[in-house]
Amino acid sequence: PRGVAVDQQGRVFITDTGNKRVVIFDKDGNSLGAFGSAGYGVGQFDEPVGIEVDDIGRLYIADTWNKRIQIMLPDATGLNFPNHIAWDIDGWYGDNLDNKPFLTIDKQYRVFVADPIVGRVLTFDQNGNFLFTWGSFGNGPDEIGIVGGLAVDSEGKVWAADARNNRLMRFTVPSSTNP
Repeated sequence: PRGVAVDQQGRVFITDTGNKRVVIFDKDGNSLGAFGSAGYGVGQFDEPVGIEVDDIGRLYIADTWNKRIQIMLPDATGLNFPNHIAWDIDGWYGDNLDNKPFLTIDKQYRVFVADPIVGRVLTFDQNGNFLFTWGSFGNGPDEIGIVGGLAVDSEGKVWAADARNNRLMRFTVPSSTNP
């Protein structure tokens, strides 16, 4: 397991990276099911890592070695995800163990995606249109060693765990699509 997200009903979604799937539990830890398999089709993955769920139940998943983001669209039960939106990522190069991309979303449904070993964060709208990026590799005030996790706080600021430099960083991102 790599990533975890919780929806408004308390269901817990975990990326089971090695088994190339997402497992679902209720708030008490009871299994509700799983979906996914190895491959490139809808709901298929090659090393899913980062996961987030938005306020209407869509799952955002960083599909590492397929180099894409998949947004899985739930059916009426909220437990099956028959459709998706997907876009390719220009990044996530190399088979480095630190190259585990996490992601998060904000209230505007902007998707912030880690490019871990490059030390940058890519930003997309919910349809996969590239908006902007920030960061670069290093240990300076605006540089990130290895992005080890991302989260958006209640003020809309993006937090990045810098695994290489042993620190948390907080970034103010533009409120519009222009950086």
